[in-house]
Amino acid sequence: MNASQDPPVHPCFSAVTSSARQLFNILRCVGFVSRAQIQISNDGIRVSVEDSRVMQGHAFLDNKLFTTFTFHPPPPPPRSQQSETQPDEDPDTTVTYNISLSALLECLQLFSADSAHQKSNSNYNSFRAGSVGAGGERGGGGGGPGGIFDQNALRITGTCRLVYEGWGMPLCVILEESGTITTCELTTYISDGISDIPLDRNSLSQKIIMKSSWLHDALLELLPTLPASTPLTFHTTPRAPYFSLTATSPLGCSTTISFSKHQLDTFQASEPTSHSYRFGFVRHAVRAMERARMVSIRGDKQGVLSLQFMIEWEGGADGAMGGGGGMGVAGGSMGKGPSFVEFRILPVGGGGSGSEEGEGVGEVEEKGDGEVEEGQGENGVGDWVI
Repeated sequence: MNASQDPPVHPCFSAVTSSARQLFNILRCVGFVSRAQIQISNDGIRVSVEDSRVMQGHAFLDNKLFTTFTFHPPPPPPRSQQSETQPDEDPDTTVTYNISLSALLECLQLFSADSAHQKSNSNYNSFRAGSVGAGGERGGGGGGPGGIFDQNALRITGTCRLVYEGWGMPLCVILEESGTITTCELTTYISDGISDIPLDRNSLSQKIIMKSSWLHDALLELLPTLPASTPLTFHTTPRAPYFSLTATSPLGCSTTISFSKHQLDTFQASEPTSHSYRFGFVRHAVRAMERARMVSIRGDKQGVLSLQFMIEWEGGADGAMGGGGGMGVAGGSMGKGPSFVEFRILPVGGGGSGSEEGEGVGEVEEKGDGEVEEGQGENGVGDWVI
């Protein structure tokens, strides 16, 4: 090699996982719209979607989900390729662009044994039939109602490699199984600039942690009678019934589902609070409810609702990744850990707190599964709050 020659150019981003199944199931939780914003950093990949500027979903793929993870931040793109609404980002630590999420999901399930015939039970089909978002879009891909790693529901084996060369280049998804290699190139677009719906963590009116299955079963009871436009009201109070959901059907039939104290692993509330949200937006979170073990429900005094789901996965790496804008490799023995998916929803007008005064949150009740780990912080989808 001539000393005057340029050094070899590394791709901006490259990652390998031993199974595309994990990526598919997590990304499908936010697959209720066709296009997503991708933000890559040394910590992992953040996938964000938005519906009608009222509801957002964020999925974080931690670098430990991959056996290798390499990120070389490129220089900032030319000004002509920057969106006026694109959020400020540090070019030394992140890169952001848009892709077709529905196309990515289709690529990740190419080697699915039953991709053309993935059936599920009647309850799940009911949810799937009603999964058209408020904006009229439907998420892509199929799947089963079992655990996130149900081999019978989705058999995706082999290896999956993600490669992104830099600004203006496609995102390459390279799948290999039994000697067969398939390369999919997904066009990348200038980011629309999805800015996170703000949640005031210093002025929370409620913090609840419970098993995700409890919330899923409650929505399953409400589904048959509620169209997407129906307001669903979240009630919290420092005393019984603590936490409840209320909705009124177009025929005037009101339904209330209350959760007993033993169903709430963590409960914090300082005053009675009621806020309503469009049922169609809450329903977007159903796939995450099915696959998650726990859910953290938070709301601030402005009525912004945060539903954060902790989904366990297997096959990640225990080793830590190097940082500093160079090559980061997650290696070591195969491990187990959580991924986080969060939804934030703005309230329908008319809700509010039962009191104008209040200082923080009240007493905390913790037991059993409430002992969970902290979330991904600023680079993930928010802190997992006990």
